[in-house]
Amino acid sequence: MAFTNPRAFGAALTHLAQETDADVREVAQWADLPPARLLRILNGDTVPPWPIAYMLTMLFGGDPQETRIVWEGAQGISRPARIAAPQARAELHRALRGLRLAARNPSPHALSRSAGVDAVVVEDVFSGRVVPDWPTTAALVSAMGADANLVRAVWELAVNLPRG
Repeated sequence: MAFTNPRAFGAALTHLAQETDADVREVAQWADLPPARLLRILNGDTVPPWPIAYMLTMLFGGDPQETRIVWEGAQGISRPARIAAPQARAELHRALRGLRLAARNPSPHALSRSAGVDAVVVEDVFSGRVVPDWPTTAALVSAMGADANLVRAVWELAVNLPRG
């Protein structure tokens, strides 16, 4: 089972909050959470249950399908073992976008430099136009500060590799 940084989910929500210029006290009120608990979540000191994580993602203007893998990694939950290749491709792209969000949304050029991957390839991957090979996927995930094994199973399904 692959784990990612438990603080990554808080980083993803914090980035969303900054992008939307959300008032944390207001969001805490809408979510019916004490402001101190929301701050602990945003700081990565605690990872909330998925219903709260989903609601906070929505309140901060994000896509829960993209933040889900970051939340699962912080919880130590592994990805489903059997999904069809087209669904796996979509899941992989959402996972990569979620990890990018947790890394505070680095530009394609910044990811290109840190992963050693051509910037055009990075743009194609994050736009969903291509499923990269494993070395490229692993380099991008590592450049975003996560364990590449977090997406290995869904990548294998996306490229239709037999699993055993």
